[in-house]
Amino acid sequence: MKTCDFCGRMHDVSKRENCPAFGKRCNKCNKQNHFPNVCFGSAPNLSQRGSRVHYLEDEFSDEVFGVQEISAVTLDDSQLVMLKLESRNYLRFQPDTGAQCNVVPLHLYKKATNDFDLLNVAPVSTAIISYGGTSISILGRVRLRVWRGDFRCLLDCNLVDSKRVRPILGRKLVLE
Repeated sequence: MKTCDFCGRMHDVSKRENCPAFGKRCNKCNKQNHFPNVCFGSAPNLSQRGSRVHYLEDEFSDEVFGVQEISAVTLDDSQLVMLKLESRNYLRFQPDTGAQCNVVPLHLYKKATNDFDLLNVAPVSTAIISYGGTSISILGRVRLRVWRGDFRCLLDCNLVDSKRVRPILGRKLVLE
């Protein structure tokens, strides 16, 4: 089993037909036999949202952690960014130009990083106030080493204990 260059997932790559992207059309460049998460074609036009997305913008079809798939929420692929973590797993984020911080749900953090004992988490006692006024308690903060292609960075994230919250990339990373 190896990470496939055409779908970004781990599977037997000895036969092209084993790839779930085989015969599929990419939603990003409109070419065949690969998924948007590994596409080097042109980026989608996001001008209708009134902002531009940083170089990290990319699309993926599922939340992927190695061979395990987890869906926290169903979104259009053009809204999501997939980043690789030190654990060699991937985590999907929704870019949000209105968010003041990066957010990761605890259950996805544990699975993506294999940090089940939260050894890399700095505890805090504060909350995030959502646009609608709802308060969401922050369990801790973590610094994730992430990359996509040649771009690498340390991503400071707030951990929240809610399965209703999706991973979010805040405005500092999203805007150019």
